[in-house]
Amino acid sequence: MGIIQANQADEVMRELVGRYYESGFRWGLAISWWVSGIVTAIVLYALGMMVEYLMDISSRLRNLEHEAKKNGEPASRMGNSKANMSKLEGFKL
Repeated sequence: MGIIQANQADEVMRELVGRYYESGFRWGLAISWWVSGIVTAIVLYALGMMVEYLMDISSRLRNLEHEAKKNGEPASRMGNSKANMSKLEGFKL
């Protein structure tokens, strides 16, 4: 797309600038198209990876819930979320 746009003559610029306008290949326009295409591809790839990770997390949570219901026991604890400042006694930098 960048090559096509960069090769097209701009009639408005030709009328405004007149004989000083050169209708050659416009590198700035082509590079801006290419860079915007690359940035768009990176953003879409990142969004796809986020959706994939969310689906994986959802599947794991669903499996944990299923195992907890199957055993009739509460789900196992994944860690200690309570902060305990007493462990930092005597800590020096």
